[in-house]
Amino acid sequence: MSDSELISLCQRGDRKAQRELYSAYYGQMMGLCLRYAKNKEQAGDMLQSGFLKVFQQIFSYKNQDSFPEWIKNIFVQHVVQYLKSNRQEYYITTTIKAEEALHGTDLFHQYADGDPNNLNDEKYVNALQHLPPSFRSVFNMHVIDGYSHQQISQSLEISEETSKQNLEKARYGLLRNIQLQHNG
Repeated sequence: MSDSELISLCQRGDRKAQRELYSAYYGQMMGLCLRYAKNKEQAGDMLQSGFLKVFQQIFSYKNQDSFPEWIKNIFVQHVVQYLKSNRQEYYITTTIKAEEALHGTDLFHQYADGDPNNLNDEKYVNALQHLPPSFRSVFNMHVIDGYSHQQISQSLEISEETSKQNLEKARYGLLRNIQLQHNG
């Protein structure tokens, strides 16, 4: 069944079509949720509520964007709201600047071991999940999902400068987490 047929059936509330849509996009959206979540349980919660959001908003889909991109945008906004609703978990503020302890500006390329492309997905996701939520969100939105700092600042209700600083800290923290996994 094509996406357009599936969307049409889902807009009419067809449960079988909803199940098929869920199955078709489960892997991609679970991967997205795992990147933002602190663990698999939280990712599962995000996934379930994210698909509910998709089914509630599917009536607004008008073929203006590619459907996979539309679902991804719904999920990104959903996980950001999910994290913001758990503010005690989300807002971990730190004034410690990601110092250049490694005496360089490009943290990922100083050590061959620091290349996240050399890690399997599970280790990379684990390294991401060990970042504070505020850093993890900015890193995911900017580096992986392609949002600008202006878009991130609006979504997360932070300044653009905070977004940039959190990205710097996230990169440093991710490198540190990757090195810890490699060494330990």
